[in-house]
Amino acid sequence: SLTATIDSNGAIVVQGRDFGDGVERIFGVREYEWAWTVPVTEIPALLHALGATGDALSALASRFSGERAADLGQFLEANGIATERWSRLGD
Repeated sequence: SLTATIDSNGAIVVQGRDFGDGVERIFGVREYEWAWTVPVTEIPALLHALGATGDALSALASRFSGERAADLGQFLEANGIATERWSRLGD
């Protein structure tokens, strides 16, 4: 699953959860959870990189839905968008 929300501070929080055989082949466990937070101070740079104005969540969904979701991390790094990252492996 993959979700993107805006937290109470105005930051964008992208959360993912992967589980099953594919995760086990890569990580040796069946579950992987992660979250990337784009601080509110980085949202103007994110919108600029997306070529969008206004609603950052809609712009992200338009560009990174479905199979394209895997490209988000590389996009953020390539455009110098600072994020706070968290992850957990395990069942």
